[in-house]
Amino acid sequence: MKRLRELETHATAACADVGLIGRDLVASVVPHIVSGLLLRRGSDIVHIQGDVGSGKTRLAHACHRAMVRTFGEPRTVIDAIEQKAHDNGTGLLFDHVTELESIHQHRVITALDAFERHTAETPSNAALCLLTSSVPEHGEPCKITGRAAAHIVIPPLHERSNDAASIAQHIAMETAQHIATQDFAGLTRQAQQDVVAAVTQAKVTNVRTLRTAIREAMFQREATGAASDVLDSMALMPTLERHFAFNETSRHVHELHALRGPHSPTEHMQSVATLHDIPAEALEELCHGVQGIINGMDEPSRSYKNIVERTNRMSKIALWLLSGAQTQAQFRRFFGSTGVTMPPKSVAHQIYHEVFPEQRAP
Repeated sequence: MKRLRELETHATAACADVGLIGRDLVASVVPHIVSGLLLRRGSDIVHIQGDVGSGKTRLAHACHRAMVRTFGEPRTVIDAIEQKAHDNGTGLLFDHVTELESIHQHRVITALDAFERHTAETPSNAALCLLTSSVPEHGEPCKITGRAAAHIVIPPLHERSNDAASIAQHIAMETAQHIATQDFAGLTRQAQQDVVAAVTQAKVTNVRTLRTAIREAMFQREATGAASDVLDSMALMPTLERHFAFNETSRHVHELHALRGPHSPTEHMQSVATLHDIPAEALEELCHGVQGIINGMDEPSRSYKNIVERTNRMSKIALWLLSGAQTQAQFRRFFGSTGVTMPPKSVAHQIYHEVFPEQRAP
């Protein structure tokens, strides 16, 4: 177990070395780097599959880096590096192998033969990675990728939406540095939530698409001379709508879906609603209202104490508005005509001044 933890540490550090962003992505690929590469000491070919722009090449570099961290500098893999391969000093990667012409595929196969013969005799301390954007669903298996004994698939970005916010933040900070923006603090929390929702709704598969959108928003922000030190939701929304058809209505739908979770508003929400003897639909709307209150608060003020205080105050204000009262007396009579049903005058007085704070005496 100690050895396994050491290998996982090397693989995780290698991902950080090459700038592989996203905790979900790193968590998903590290076990495969360990089992498909490090435990085998690079003796088997690794096939990396992912959409165009998903980060296959960066992941291949992470594989190479993991080998260096674990075993030191690699020995010579093969004497001659084929024309269609890239050598980064720590191993080989063949990109777009399924798209090569037959003559080049034959040359790659020859190189793979040499690699396998070499590693069968002596561990190479190197990684040989085959990169493809897709795997044919029908027909004969690819003669090249079929040689790989280890496989790593990069999940589509929309399936690891938790990574979308951190990736967008990184792209925004990188772009701010490129255009020399001073004291830029990144995306607001709401803007990050909108990115996650947009990526999920549009089923964005790769980082490149998200990068294009975030960079466009950043340059647009710079062109309009924005005074804010952040990229907020209002500034980002037009770009999200152009690239992903995501708007305010989409956000509302996404928030309701997030409240429901993987189930309909039955099951968990229904059980809680039944426990408190209220309709599930009312509880769902209440949750959405509380989420709206939180979204309207500045990020530094979103503490538990502040959220509860504001939620309590807003619930009293909502009750006043529902009563249709204009005066404290009318508010009290909304609940009945006896002292048992009516709120005390002191409570009505307090709520009145929470609804109309400008009426408070100086």
